[in-house]
Amino acid sequence: MSRRDATIRKGRPIGPSALFCEDPVVEARRTKFTEVMYLAAERVSEEKNEYWRGEVWCMAGGTPRHAALTSRLARRIGEALDASGCEPLSEQRVYLEAARSFVYPDVSVACPPLQMHPTDEHGLVNPRLVAEVLSPHTFEHDRTTKRDAYLDVEGLAAYVMVWQDRVRVEVVSAAGTEVLGPGDVIQVSALEMAVAVDDLYDGLFEFPGAVLPDP
Repeated sequence: MSRRDATIRKGRPIGPSALFCEDPVVEARRTKFTEVMYLAAERVSEEKNEYWRGEVWCMAGGTPRHAALTSRLARRIGEALDASGCEPLSEQRVYLEAARSFVYPDVSVACPPLQMHPTDEHGLVNPRLVAEVLSPHTFEHDRTTKRDAYLDVEGLAAYVMVWQDRVRVEVVSAAGTEVLGPGDVIQVSALEMAVAVDDLYDGLFEFPGAVLPDP
């Protein structure tokens, strides 16, 4: 991945999209930004960009299978949380205080009362659950560094990682990691939530997807 220095034009930072998204071959390009610079640029950006400890990461488009999994996951979680007052959110900006980072999980669950970042009215601070559909370029990051940052969120019930090239789901919580496969159920007792793994994958492999590394 290439890296460029941030510069200022006409009194404001260059938008991350202008710096990082013009080359569709590159998954992410990074440079040093402050939180203030990132938020100012993100508010006017046409693309979503994550902020990770001073670096801005362009979010490249995913595969049709990734998109289908994300849609199904949000829908099934919403059905499981019906009447609970909690809602699944797709690509909601989340602030990870311990990592001083802004990210866009594929799916997050918000429950009242919502807490937002003090200088970002769209930055959720207290998700109860976050889920990522894994992709090749972010595979290691999502399963290591980002996982640890998610688990530092106060009140988070679980972090869910969903494979797109096989029927496999990992549910990570303070109690440990549960690996699920065909016939299993994603259960998060703190949210009284249950989602059948098979409901996520039924007919899914008709959609083009990406091959992931072995766990």
